[in-house]
Amino acid sequence: MNHFIRITLASIILLAATSPARASFTVDTIVNSDATQIASAYVYVPTFGLELHRVVYRDGDTHELKMASSIKTTGAWSAWHISTIAPETAHTPAIEISKDDGTTFIAYQDGDGDLMLAYLAICLGNNCPGLQQVPIDQGTTRGQYPSLTLVYNDNGELDQIHTAAIEGDPGAIQPNSARVRHSYCDSWPNCESNNDWTSADAPMGKPGPYKTAIGNDHSGINGSPLVRILATMGDGVRMTTWSIYGPSYSNSTTLLTTRRGHLSYGGFNTTGRQLSIATGTDVYFLSGLNGSGTAELVSASGQGGAFSDVTFDSNDFHVVAFNRDTNDDVIIGRRHLSGSSWSRISIPDAGSVGRYVTVHEDQDRDLLIVYRDGTNDRIRIARGD
Repeated sequence: MNHFIRITLASIILLAATSPARASFTVDTIVNSDATQIASAYVYVPTFGLELHRVVYRDGDTHELKMASSIKTTGAWSAWHISTIAPETAHTPAIEISKDDGTTFIAYQDGDGDLMLAYLAICLGNNCPGLQQVPIDQGTTRGQYPSLTLVYNDNGELDQIHTAAIEGDPGAIQPNSARVRHSYCDSWPNCESNNDWTSADAPMGKPGPYKTAIGNDHSGINGSPLVRILATMGDGVRMTTWSIYGPSYSNSTTLLTTRRGHLSYGGFNTTGRQLSIATGTDVYFLSGLNGSGTAELVSASGQGGAFSDVTFDSNDFHVVAFNRDTNDDVIIGRRHLSGSSWSRISIPDAGSVGRYVTVHEDQDRDLLIVYRDGTNDRIRIARGD
């Protein structure tokens, strides 16, 4: 049984004061048992008038893929419900939830090395469809470090599902031992079998051993009909694009920055998507993703870690959450859209915390920050107002 623990923190530690900091956070426990490889997604679903927050993770004891779910319908979040997604050894999940109908999609690598997609619809009545599983890219070393994006049509309906992942051993010396794979289904909801999916090598060369990123700007800023695939290569973070209506890849890749690390592709701002890069010692932010931007240092120099996530909040602030290895804590970096410097605040949760951190903003403008507590082997969430 999941134990729900609540500690109210009256204040936060202000590390820099270039913008107004959020006043307080409430920290709870989501899963009170060993969990690793954590990812989360949040969405507001107007069709049902509810907010849905889901956290997928690998059980540290059984190696099963599990999911914790919480729903908010009347101003308060429900207790977390735990379910099993894959009763087998599973790795590095990625999760997205459809804003159209609340269907949850989880991409992960199974024990055979295949890239799998699990999906589960919201159902508030009887005869609910169960969890569906489909192998979307099969091979003994495919599906590493997957990422996932959903494409909507001009009516706001879910239309396409795209994933990026690494095939092969990205840490090997051989120049052709690893590649970036792009898989997609362009006719949702007809994505139920492997035959409904197309998989190909993205024209990007050999990636490093870091998490990929994928996203799209369609039906968003400028209505750009492009899927953007990003991976850390030998010379830095490179991006290639895939035309939704082509379909075709760009003829070349764009070098976004020479920084190298795990990638997180976040919410829209007025110039498009945002990217955070966690190098292991520093955390950087990049906006626009057109190749002309400069990676901004979010963490203090040498005060970052290997995990970060990025979003854009309703107050026009870029928000980057990351772990700080030197202090074993979670840091929230914020910069206003029109500003030039970052403020940083720490969530003073006890223990070695912050790995696998993710950040979202809900309808009440609260930040939802999920991370691992390594000292106590559990998943925590900080909600900030």
